[in-house]
Amino acid sequence: MVNWNFTFQLRPTNTSKHHNFTTSPHHNIEASQFHNIATSQHRHITTSPHHNITTSPHHNITTSQHPHFTTSPHHNITTSPHHNITTSQHRHITTSPHHNITTSQHHNITTSPHHNITTSQHHNITTSQHLHIAISQHKNMIENTLRINNPATGIKITRVQKDDAESVQQKYQLLKNGQPEWANTPLSERLWCIEQFFRLLDVERVDLAETLTAEMGKPFQEALNEIQGARGRIHFFLNNTSNWLQDEWMIPDAPTRERLSFEPLGVIGNISAWNYPYLVGVNVFIPALLTGNAVLYKPSEYATLTGAKIRDLLYEAGIPLSAFQMVTGNAEQGEMMLDLPLDAYFFTGSYKTGMYIYQKVAPKLVPVQLELGGKDPLYVTNNADIHNAALSAAEGAFYNNGQSCCAVERIYVHQDVYDQFVELFVAEVNANWQPNLPALLNTKLGAISRKEHLAFLDEQVKDALDKGATLLTGGKRADRKGWFYEPTVLTNVNHSMNIMRDETFGPLIGIQKVANDNEAIALMNDTQYGLTAAVYTNNENQAEQIMKQLNAGTVYLNCCDRVSPNLPWSGRQHSGLGATLSYMGIRAFVRPKAYHLRHV
Repeated sequence: MVNWNFTFQLRPTNTSKHHNFTTSPHHNIEASQFHNIATSQHRHITTSPHHNITTSPHHNITTSQHPHFTTSPHHNITTSPHHNITTSQHRHITTSPHHNITTSQHHNITTSPHHNITTSQHHNITTSQHLHIAISQHKNMIENTLRINNPATGIKITRVQKDDAESVQQKYQLLKNGQPEWANTPLSERLWCIEQFFRLLDVERVDLAETLTAEMGKPFQEALNEIQGARGRIHFFLNNTSNWLQDEWMIPDAPTRERLSFEPLGVIGNISAWNYPYLVGVNVFIPALLTGNAVLYKPSEYATLTGAKIRDLLYEAGIPLSAFQMVTGNAEQGEMMLDLPLDAYFFTGSYKTGMYIYQKVAPKLVPVQLELGGKDPLYVTNNADIHNAALSAAEGAFYNNGQSCCAVERIYVHQDVYDQFVELFVAEVNANWQPNLPALLNTKLGAISRKEHLAFLDEQVKDALDKGATLLTGGKRADRKGWFYEPTVLTNVNHSMNIMRDETFGPLIGIQKVANDNEAIALMNDTQYGLTAAVYTNNENQAEQIMKQLNAGTVYLNCCDRVSPNLPWSGRQHSGLGATLSYMGIRAFVRPKAYHLRHV
């Protein structure tokens, strides 16, 4: 075998017209007998000082019309009969000193300094149009990374490396091995770590909010509000977790005493959501860590940078790597988590994905908790403060661009006050809820976080208009750069229209006239979801009678789109399974152990 000292850096070994083969220092290309290095039109073979191109018997170096086979001082090109280095018109193969590259048949490789690639007998390195090492590597890079975009501009922010099956397994194993030690760490120390995280969220709030706004399109002030709201929930867990982890003596004085204790679940999977990554996240990973669990956390691919900020702050706060690990990726990495022998799964997202997770992990017989979507109704009675109801309903519908499971998604108004409400509602929307750059402090309506969702919003509007709805404002994508949608108000709607039945998750709202409370109740319950429902009236007895009949986990009087850590957050039907927040959201992360203690 002979050594040919010309190498390639960041170039394909197989290229089409007008490509250069260039090498960096210290790389070699070695080939044995009967191997060809052939190039097509417009290539050069060029060497720098102190490089050798050497062939043994039966190899040729030949060029056709106008090739460049150029050497500088102190370079050797030696050939013996029957060996081929062939170029056509105007080709370049350029080398720098001392680089090695070796390839085998039909493989595409691009190298940087100090990498070796070698070819064996009867293999070709050919620069054809259809075989490109650089293209192959670029494709692999794209497949192994996530592109993070700014919804307000549509421009890429960065790319981040996705986890693969091996790294996911390694992270799980680290947590599996470390969880017992974390569970045995005194609760006071676990509380101290979360207190530091609570403090860091405040210290870093501006940077955190800027990141959240950039990758999600959330208005900056709303991003700050979300971080502050997350701190409020953490404060609740800091103040209440120890109380709900205490042993309970059911029968303390008897021949057989009975005691109830609580132990952590183990290693839990937390597949989180993008629309409120701090609020949704702390509902799970904070009580999970406080109760002694290890957490394998996967933020949504649309909130990856925020997820990484959360991870880093938890580590800075003292949470060990063996108690918290983050998985980076999309649905593929989520699927990897479902294949792990986790001790529980906590998911926030769509009904479709939640149902898939529930069915996939059911054979494991481990706890599964699902916080899913909603089609949340709001009813304005004839006894309501109409002005307050209009302003409150607009905020409930359009806050966070309507991208919330508990956003107001359909409005019913008593016929006696319908016209007045609609007029005030539309005026409020036009005055205060127009889209603008989310980074501006006074912006209330930002960008749609997912570009593909714009088509879904278009379809809901079209379906409603085709079935007789009246468009009062909006109804289309905003005429500006980025992924913006105009706030849209539709009247003359009914339940034959998708906008009144299917989750919208965007700045669209339908307003339907009703004759009385009974009709409103029937329509509010005419849904597969059951997350929240709101009633606006000055008659509290009337409200109580209505709310008792609503099939929802949370009901509101003269407010909406509100979550409190003191009360459980739970859905019915397609809105989910289980509860977060409140003492129930602490006990969700432990399993009971019953002690029967008899004196002998």
